[in-house]
This record gives sequence, structure tokens and C-alpha cells, in this order.
Amino acid sequence: MTQPSRLLSVFLGLLLCVFPALTQSQAVGPANTAEHLRERCEGLYTAIKNSQWKKVESFLNEDAKIAWTAYKKSAIYGFEIKSVSVAKDGKTGLSESIVDSPMRVPGFPATKIRLPQTVEWIWENNDWYALLREKLEQEQLPTVTPGGTPAMASQAPETAIPGELEFVSRVYDYRLIRQGETIHAKYFFTNKSDHVVKATAAIANPCGCVTAKLSKDQFKPGEDGWVEATMLTKDFGGYIRQGLEVHLQPSGAKIVLVMHGTILMPWQNRDQKESPKTQ
Repeated sequence: MTQPSRLLSVFLGLLLCVFPALTQSQAVGPANTAEHLRERCEGLYTAIKNSQWKKVESFLNEDAKIAWTAYKKSAIYGFEIKSVSVAKDGKTGLSESIVDSPMRVPGFPATKIRLPQTVEWIWENNDWYALLREKLEQEQLPTVTPGGTPAMASQAPETAIPGELEFVSRVYDYRLIRQGETIHAKYFFTNKSDHVVKATAAIANPCGCVTAKLSKDQFKPGEDGWVEATMLTKDFGGYIRQGLEVHLQPSGAKIVLVMHGTILMPWQNRDQKESPKTQ
């Protein structure tokens, strides 16, 4: 064997020895690092925040998907990933987060509460999947302060549970109108979830003078719609604030819409009155 042929043979032999190690390294690769796990964790919580229940399943392993179908679905207001860690073998991981969840406490307005949450992950089929050994929507008791009140994050009382419909505005300011004029308010929205949403409208404080209707009763993902409210003002005067409720399924969310403004009596001069500030 000539010298060049001998060198080529040695090189091919070394390559055959190294290739399996390179293949194994690429199979594990850098994808199952903590950085990629953080991306998966962010994707999971973002899907829950947006009520994208089908997308949530793409972050769960097969056993977790079965458990997920039995859970009561409820969106979250927000989340903060505190830490993620990966075991030395690269096959299991752990994420620790703070989740802003809906909370109803007797004697308090509808609000949200911040809860710590730990989720276990497993590396399967070249990606990270949540095991769901702990509920994504934890049923924990709120932390109680020395004063005896739950530790809550600030949240407007109009929203008890985040809804699948995203409104352009939930407040309609009719500013100044004369008594007897009819108010027509429209609230436009888009279904931001990944499933069909059924909606019904109701009056928060029925008086017979306000009616509300939806453009239709169910909306596909990405579909736009509106709520129209009509108010008769012949029996009212002064500053009036009226609430409307939109109930959603399957989330069970209740979204409160508001119309407000000042109704001038016949003896009042409309041109001399200032418009009330939006609240």
C-alpha cells in the first residue's frame, strides 16, 4: 500500500470512530437546554393566557393531554418565569413561575391573585413536554396578610375571568345628550382564541330602558363581532353609568361593558355644560 493510500485508510478509520459520537451529540444537541425549555414554558403560558386550549395540548405529553381534558379551563392574566433548570442527562426539566390567576373572594371585588407554580418537563420526540403533574390552574388558597386580607394584584372589578373575546373598547362615553334622546352604543371585538366561542348579552341592572344584542351568538377563531346596546333616556337625568354583561362559553368568562355620560334636563343648556371625564 502506498503512503497516500495508507494515510487515507487511517483517516477513514478515525472518521468512523468519531462519527457515532457526533451523531449521538447531535441527537441530544443544544435544543434540550434550559434556554429552549424557557421558550417552551413561555409558549405554554402564552397559550393559556390567550385561551388557546388546542395549542396548550401541543406543549403536553400524551399522559398530560388526557389529564388536561378533565381540567376546568380558565385563562390567566399574565405570568413571569422565575427559573428553569435541566437535569444533567438532559431528559427532565423544571420550571418555576409566578402566575396571575382569576380569583373570587367573598366580600372583595373580582380580582386576580399571584401564585407560584412549578411544572415538570420531559424531553420526548426531540422537544420539551409538560408532565402536568401539577395543575396549570392551581387551586391554592391565597396568601393571607397579617391584616387578614388576601395578597392580590390590582385588577379592575369589571373582569372576573379573562375572556376569549378581545374588545376594542369596553367603555362607551355618550358625553352629553338631552333627555328623551336614544343612546346607541356599539362595542367591537375579535375572537382571539383558537376555538369557537358562544356569547350572550345581558343587562347588569335590568330597568326595561336598556336592551343589548350581539351580532350573532357564536364566533369562530379570528372572527369579528359586536355588541349593540340601546338606552331610552326619557326617565333619566344627570350623570348615568350603566353596565352590560357578556357571558362566554366554554371559558365561563363574564365581560362587563360600560356606557356612561350626562343626560341634560329640558331646562339645562347643553352648550354651557362640560363633558364628563371618562372613568
